[in-house]
Amino acid sequence: MLLDVICRRNPSLVEAAIALRRQGRIPANSYVVDLDAVRANARHLRAAGNRHGLSVFAHDQDGTRVTYRGGMRIGNVGHLVQILRAEADAAAALEPECWTVFSDEKAAEAVAAARRGRTQALLGRIQAPGDLFYNGHEGGFYAHAIAVVVDRLDALDRARFAVITTFPAFYSISSGGASCRAITCARSRRRRSAWTPPAGAACRSMRPAPTPP
Repeated sequence: MLLDVICRRNPSLVEAAIALRRQGRIPANSYVVDLDAVRANARHLRAAGNRHGLSVFAHDQDGTRVTYRGGMRIGNVGHLVQILRAEADAAAALEPECWTVFSDEKAAEAVAAARRGRTQALLGRIQAPGDLFYNGHEGGFYAHAIAVVVDRLDALDRARFAVITTFPAFYSISSGGASCRAITCARSRRRRSAWTPPAGAACRSMRPAPTPP
């Protein structure tokens, strides 16, 4: 799916990768990154987020480690896929601004791993019938019970409910269904929380979401 999108949007990257491989300049199983495209996309995302009052987060456990070693703050962990129990301590050591959880069990693991003296902000991933998910990315709290979920997360020791989330958010929210209504409910409860997302931080089977254009 993603290779097809790259071929359409950035064929020069694919051609460069093929040429470098044939020339023996890169080994097998390498990552080839178009840094110019990454910088341009980051600028567009940051600008769009600023226009709408949103914080933009980067999500990837391996990439998060590299980001942390580079001296940057970590906005979010656990968004695309949940942090494994065995990796919870390593994730907590990065001191993320917020931690996405799909269940009470994962929330408890995040809080247990959080460093002493820190209150971990939790993002509750939600789902509702009719939401669109990519295969393998399903899951989350049921949207109709979000008010109860908010109270449970807030009740955890050294934890604070921050906001709800989903992925892919634009597909799910644009449907205007239960997940969209849950956002309205959670937004009102978030006003009681002291947590504020960092500005510009680097933060059941359902029918699959369509392939990106």
